[in-house]
Amino acid sequence: MGRKGLIGLACVTVGLALAYGFYAQNNAPTALKAEGALLADVNLPALNAIRYVKGEQSIRVALKDGVWVVPEKDEYPASGKAVADLVAHLKDAKKLEARTANPSLHARLGLAETGSDEEKAARLTLETDKAIELLLGNRSSQEGQLMRFAGDNQAWLVTPALNVPTEVNAWLDRRITDIAFADIKNVAVTLKDGTRFEVNRSENQPNMQVVGLASDSKVPYESAANGMATVFGGLLFEDVKKLSALPLATPEALVELTTLKEHALKAALHVVEDQHWLVITEHQGFSASELSAREGWAYRIEPRHYQALTHNLAKALKP
Repeated sequence: MGRKGLIGLACVTVGLALAYGFYAQNNAPTALKAEGALLADVNLPALNAIRYVKGEQSIRVALKDGVWVVPEKDEYPASGKAVADLVAHLKDAKKLEARTANPSLHARLGLAETGSDEEKAARLTLETDKAIELLLGNRSSQEGQLMRFAGDNQAWLVTPALNVPTEVNAWLDRRITDIAFADIKNVAVTLKDGTRFEVNRSENQPNMQVVGLASDSKVPYESAANGMATVFGGLLFEDVKKLSALPLATPEALVELTTLKEHALKAALHVVEDQHWLVITEHQGFSASELSAREGWAYRIEPRHYQALTHNLAKALKP
């Protein structure tokens, strides 16, 4: 190869090296570098609303009269834990590493504003004294998540990853009752046809006894009758609706519960389109931690809970 050919080859090589260097500088991740708090300039104590949007899913949680509520569910109270956990993650969130600022690469990171479900970012809006919009992308193989601020092309690897509930019911305070089994004295159920059955016990009895059990019948095991009472310990709903939103007719069953402290609760069980709904109709003496259900609401419960309350053990155990 001649002298001119060598010079030309050298120029091409240098040009390619410069081009690659420019591309790498603008598109490759920078070296690992701690960058400080993600939301250093955000007044989180002033947070008054949170909105999460992903695809067609849009969830808003708002502070109303000092209580977090979910507007999409007729302002039913939100889970304090869900809100507190997210705020704690936001406070701890740190920029761990700068990633690309090239918009054409956002789709690969799940940070695009348009595209397929895998390419598009989830959008988290924090409403304080001003609105802050975070775009949430893919989780990293490192301990963190890719994010960027709306209107800013710079992507960041942020740690820790944000655990944002992605379903509206996950934002709700799903507690109905949490009455300790050890406190319950009696549970009685009256079915729509008038059939009544109950279980009870005295203070020194460890298990519920079936009232009206035939003398020649016995339960298959000592705790067999406890199910009607244990339902009310840590009972969570699957869905919640205002009473006015459900076509409720005559209840399938009425439930009465009393405790050893003479606290009392009455409830109605309904079946609507094969779904089981519980409505608290009366209550007395329970603390807020024992009874979280609200007046004017119906709570969809799991079929197993409905079955535990409507299963007539005295009849089932007849010889």
